[in-house]
Amino acid sequence: MKKVVFLVMLVVIVSGFVACDTASAVIDNYIYENSDSYTVGGGSVSANEVNNLSISWISGAVNIIGDSNATEITLEEENAPTDEKLKMRYFVDGTVLRIRFMKSGANVLKSFAGKVLTVTVPTDKTFEEIEVENVSASCKMSGIKAVSAEIENVSGKLDVTSCEIGKKGLSLGNVSGKIEVTDCTVGEEGIEAENVSGNIAINSDVSGALNLKNVSGNIRFTGNASGKIDTENVSGDTELSLNNVPKAMDVEAVSGDIVLNLSETTPGFRLTYETSSGEFTSNVPTKDESNVHLFGDESLVIEAESTSGELTVSIK
Repeated sequence: MKKVVFLVMLVVIVSGFVACDTASAVIDNYIYENSDSYTVGGGSVSANEVNNLSISWISGAVNIIGDSNATEITLEEENAPTDEKLKMRYFVDGTVLRIRFMKSGANVLKSFAGKVLTVTVPTDKTFEEIEVENVSASCKMSGIKAVSAEIENVSGKLDVTSCEIGKKGLSLGNVSGKIEVTDCTVGEEGIEAENVSGNIAINSDVSGALNLKNVSGNIRFTGNASGKIDTENVSGDTELSLNNVPKAMDVEAVSGDIVLNLSETTPGFRLTYETSSGEFTSNVPTKDESNVHLFGDESLVIEAESTSGELTVSIK
């Protein structure tokens, strides 16, 4: 079985705060470039001036909300301390709206109280790119349009709802906290979600590939996925419920059951199942050849591996 390596994800997330060109959080300081150009506190900017959104937040919550009544992008900070250097900052850098948790160089250990950032965006606005980096903060993105979106988190829930993400796809990384994607449409490059501790639950339509990795927690997907589906789970169940026929499937689990609910339009599958102690069951008659299970025209290729857990395949 292929080794599931999540240290890479941890390095990427942490390094984003330690040594990033735009903003970084180290143990003692929060440092970013062009700090004198930032405006202190909340405010508003013209949506026409901004193509990209970059947020670096330390603790509390980040909300990025689409509003049909909004005519500009507004930035609000709740629970802000009275100390000016601990208030949020923002800066329109060319066409990039950069939002930072507090003054560059302020002491993180003395200012780790949670603050709530709410970014309200007109619903007809489409960003080219959204990047959010959190340390200890939940993140909710709802009703937003973007060509690509990436959210990296250390501790806190990631919730993406009713968003339209274009060709370059959606990337989500978390260390501790649930990842949820609900009622979204995602373009050609699909969804990539990696978690260390917490469930991954996706109920959306994906035009491209679906890549889901977890160390401790369940993986659940419901919807359309037109590209290849690739999942890896160390400890937790994996359940994929499909409304269409994907390009191919590669599903791996160490300790946990695998349930594949295939679309009723599936003409057939060729399933290779490698396991140490698991069993295979299906609601359709299969022709079994050792660890290979054949049904219909065998057009959908499924590779499944497990150490301890059952594999169930059904056609709705």
